[in-house]
Amino acid sequence: MFIKRVAAFVGLSVFLTACAQSGSYVTVLSKESNTPTSMSMSYQKFSGYKARTITLDRDAPEIRVEIETQAGWLGLAVTGEDGKVYYLGSELPTSSFTVKTDRPGKVELKVEAKDHKGSYRISWE
Repeated sequence: MFIKRVAAFVGLSVFLTACAQSGSYVTVLSKESNTPTSMSMSYQKFSGYKARTITLDRDAPEIRVEIETQAGWLGLAVTGEDGKVYYLGSELPTSSFTVKTDRPGKVELKVEAKDHKGSYRISWE
């Protein structure tokens, strides 16, 4: 039983490191969720940035974005591994939209905020 748990933990650790995440940020009263197909956070205050590299596998890859802004500002950048910018927005209001990429592959998502109060949810397949 112990060996199965260790093997499951090692497998999960390897899986989670396959999606590279980085950032430098401060949050107040935050709730965060990161899965293989989404990243989201709600908070009373978020300042700094969070970045994550994902791999899109579909023929016509899409990234769905939902943002709630109550105060401060939030920006989002979606960049392909070749440096192509698919989306770049700052001071985003409460909104929902889709970012379309032209091909499968690695994409970097970068969320940046300054005293932002609200939430974001980014999902993909």
